[in-house]
Amino acid sequence: MTHDAIYDRTLALRLSGSRADLADDMLAGLIESLPQTVKDIQSFFSEKNTEAFTQTVHRLHGLACYCGVPGLQQAVAALERESKKIDSTSVPEKISAFINEAEKLLEHIASRNI
Repeated sequence: MTHDAIYDRTLALRLSGSRADLADDMLAGLIESLPQTVKDIQSFFSEKNTEAFTQTVHRLHGLACYCGVPGLQQAVAALERESKKIDSTSVPEKISAFINEAEKLLEHIASRNI
C-alpha cells in the first residue's frame, strides 16, 4: 500500500471501486478546478458572501472525499465545520490550512506527472 498524506492512490482506487479510469477522472477534475476554487473561497470569504462560500466549501469537501486526497479532505472538512459556527474567528486560519493543502496537492501532482 502506498500511503501519502497528499495523494493516496490505493485509497483513490478503493473509493472508486477499483476503477482506475474513474479514480483518474475524479482526480483530474479536482486538480483542474482547484486553482479557481481556492480563489473563489478566498473571494467569497472576503466579500462576506456566506451562501456562496458555504456552497463552494461543501462542494469541494464532497469531491475531495472521493479522490484519495486525505490532507486536502481533512483541511476542507475542518473549514466546513468551522464555517458553520456562528461568529467563528478561526475561519481565516482554516482557509490558510486549506490553501496550504491545495498547494501541496498541486505541487505533488505536477512533480509526479500524475
